[in-house]
Amino acid sequence: MPLHALLARQSARLASLQALTGDDALWDDLSISPQTPLPGFGAAMKLLLTAPALDFVEGRQAQALDAICTQAATVRRLHAHTNSLVGAMVAVAWMDGIERELAGMLAALPDDEAIPVGCTQAFAPVVAADVSLCAPMRHEYDRAANAMAVVDPSRASHWATRLRLRLVVDPRGTRRLIAPTYAWACQRDVLAAQMSDRSLAATSMPPVHYDLFDAVSNTMGLILARIAPPDYAKYLQRNEDYAAGLRLMAWVLQHRSDTAGAADWPHRLQQALPALQQGGNRHFAIDPDGRHVWMDYRAKRPGHEALVLLLGP
Repeated sequence: MPLHALLARQSARLASLQALTGDDALWDDLSISPQTPLPGFGAAMKLLLTAPALDFVEGRQAQALDAICTQAATVRRLHAHTNSLVGAMVAVAWMDGIERELAGMLAALPDDEAIPVGCTQAFAPVVAADVSLCAPMRHEYDRAANAMAVVDPSRASHWATRLRLRLVVDPRGTRRLIAPTYAWACQRDVLAAQMSDRSLAATSMPPVHYDLFDAVSNTMGLILARIAPPDYAKYLQRNEDYAAGLRLMAWVLQHRSDTAGAADWPHRLQQALPALQQGGNRHFAIDPDGRHVWMDYRAKRPGHEALVLLLGP
């Protein structure tokens, strides 16, 4: 079978990826941009999801469920303990795949099939560490500040170069301009909004305050400060989508055994909406045939407009 051959060829890589289950944090001491391509991650994630899927279809359901829920617990732990914006977004994408696969497994099992306790634990109630991007944003601020230091006029060797740089960039002024953007993710009201799943738009970020001196002698820094907010708001929205997905998966796990068929799911969802929405207005729906539950994403991107979980065959 091709999948067996694939997993055999990739056994060493798979083992190294599965070793992540023993890690408590994902801490980044490097300067990596969120836009930097991550070679091989897509393939690595598919590899990790393929192994339990193959176990499941070959009849090793308990082993498959244990493996996929162990992945969920690992991703959640690493996501909650990272200072890397790249790492956090990787975890968000990985959890999306885990939730879809786990829901598919559950839908194929009898309603009274016992589920490993690790699955319930992996999707325990959302806490502040699940939604906060404070540590990653502080790291991004340090990275941006270090990048500006590279063009510090005082480091230029020639006086003419120093003069030209002073006309367009002021590293200290740039740090002052961009600080509110990065600190926004650490504010209590922002964390409260994330916990209650209220939409965080770029327009809710603090405006960039600058004066005539910034416009005249720090053009580069001013441009950097003014283009960052829409991008960073999107990352916080993705984190809200991640937390909402955790709540939805927990709901599916809780009610898979006490729901009386497809016709009962809409009623169950209506009852659960206050807990799922957490005071926000996120849209949830059951499709007409009762086989899927839909949860809209706020940070939509091609192929990822919603989280769709299978409820039944």
